[in-house]
Amino acid sequence: MHIKGRDSSFKLEVLGYEFQNSTDTDDSNWLSVKIDCTDNTDKWSASGGFLRTMELIEIQEWLSSINDADSHPNRLSFTEHEIAFEYLDDGRLAVCLDYDCHPKGVNYNLNDDAEYQMHFTCNDKVLKRLIADIDTALKMYPVRNLSH
Repeated sequence: MHIKGRDSSFKLEVLGYEFQNSTDTDDSNWLSVKIDCTDNTDKWSASGGFLRTMELIEIQEWLSSINDADSHPNRLSFTEHEIAFEYLDDGRLAVCLDYDCHPKGVNYNLNDDAEYQMHFTCNDKVLKRLIADIDTALKMYPVRNLSH
């Protein structure tokens, strides 16, 4: 999933299942992901178990519903709070980064720092491309339904 603006970009890449050999359904669906960000002159990256396969589906469904104001919430967040998305009234998509995904990374201070947002113009063409990117990731890393 990659979105670009004039002076910024956000890329989320699924690296694989975090617990490749797990036989537990919940554990087996955690994903190792990497983000690469540029905002003006700042560049940073982070990687870790920030999302689950089911949350990729949530992203895809949420992006698909953005144009339907009656059915989609403005904000989408996940079990781990490093990454969230928000659709703003002016048609922009906010990528919300916190904790490990925050530009400060390991220097993030729970008492002083807050969520960092990157804003991107989000038209139908961008939405379709983001949805296709998520679909590609889901084909490579589908939800695994294992018995406990």
